[in-house]
Amino acid sequence: MSDCFDYSSDDTEDDDQYDEEDVNCNEYDDDDFYKSDDQFDGRNQISDYAGEGTNRTDSEEESFNSNVVDSHGGKTKLWKPIVPKDFMPDVDAIYQSLEEAVEMYKLYADKAENHNHPLETKEERRYSKRARRLSYKDKEFIVRSSTSNIGATKAHKLQASLQGGYENIGPESIDYKNFRRKVGNIIGDKDAQLVVDKMNMRKDEFHNYTFEYKCVDSVLNAMFWADETDKLYYKEFGDVISFDATFRTNKYGMIFVPFTAIDNHKRSINIGAGLLSNESIESYRWLLEAFLKAHVKHPQLVLTDQDPAILQAVEAIFPNSNHRLCMWHIMKKLQAKVSTDFLKNTDFRKRFTKLVWNVYIEPEVFESRWKLLMRKFKLQDKRWFKDMYRDRKLWIPTYFKDMSLHGLMKTTSRSESVNSFFNKYSNCGNLLIYFMMNYDTALQSNEMLNIN
Repeated sequence: MSDCFDYSSDDTEDDDQYDEEDVNCNEYDDDDFYKSDDQFDGRNQISDYAGEGTNRTDSEEESFNSNVVDSHGGKTKLWKPIVPKDFMPDVDAIYQSLEEAVEMYKLYADKAENHNHPLETKEERRYSKRARRLSYKDKEFIVRSSTSNIGATKAHKLQASLQGGYENIGPESIDYKNFRRKVGNIIGDKDAQLVVDKMNMRKDEFHNYTFEYKCVDSVLNAMFWADETDKLYYKEFGDVISFDATFRTNKYGMIFVPFTAIDNHKRSINIGAGLLSNESIESYRWLLEAFLKAHVKHPQLVLTDQDPAILQAVEAIFPNSNHRLCMWHIMKKLQAKVSTDFLKNTDFRKRFTKLVWNVYIEPEVFESRWKLLMRKFKLQDKRWFKDMYRDRKLWIPTYFKDMSLHGLMKTTSRSESVNSFFNKYSNCGNLLIYFMMNYDTALQSNEMLNIN
């Protein structure tokens, strides 16, 4: 996994591509990112007002210059307004509230600001640099939008819609884009470390939170996490579990592996999750060992994909558990093993599905009907069908009638919904920190769906 952050494009939108003109136009100083957006020192450098093309008389010029003073150290010239003593701020004054201090400043400004340049109109005011400064809420909105795959330009449009029009928001679209770019540059190669720090903080703060990770040559290689709710779910409903290693959902191509079970309301529940940089036997063994360390108890039945590395890892770490292949993954692969026309113009899919899900026939009946089906559609020499027949005891229900099937049937039938659910909140261009934010959002949404 590379720690180098390539931000050649925005998260989802073509119109958010950053060209040189965009980046340099109205760009803030570097320290603007860290300053409070409401920070303003009440002083104006004389250079800000010079050269505005105003026509002052000699007496006016002399009067104006009489208010020019040197700053501490003499490096900067400042304009010191003359105001009635009652409105002059005291250096050691103490105010009871922020509102009181702001009111003082407003009164002072009203008496002091005899401008040497034309005042801006109400319509022009929103284009000033101060008006275009991003508030904390603006920044939070931009970041949260990006975690939902909403680019900076669309986020600006959405904010304008929420606020009742562009005239009601200060920052422009380019300000959103510049900040989004700046956030990416600041995170940069610290991405993986941010995630590890975030998870370790949760481990320190929350009771019974498990977080394990592994690095290879100082690069994040694998991680697993499960909170107290995950553990409670597993304790009650962990007899039958499944884990899906088909998601590649972040910038570094890491594989996201959610572990799921079924509760007493027949709903899919999360019992842990992991990220892997590769699909080796060693990686899957490490992940399952971390899972077992968190949950202690071995599951009775484990459902997985057909990946050989997974098969060997499950056999090594869960030697006393039954292992079966996920029917949903097999049926999904069926579409790639025969042509679309074949599936569309024959009743093969219907016959195939009816046969493999039949829990009432004996094994020898299944074998006889399978061979007839293969001959009828001339598939007996196809490699994939031969392999599936060889592994029939791992996925055809008739071969494990002695096993409780309610968990198996419901888990496999829900694998597609779990797959689609997590894909909704994932993006292959995500940084890890954004991926983790999406994951949290996904779980919260799932909890709300379960409550409703």
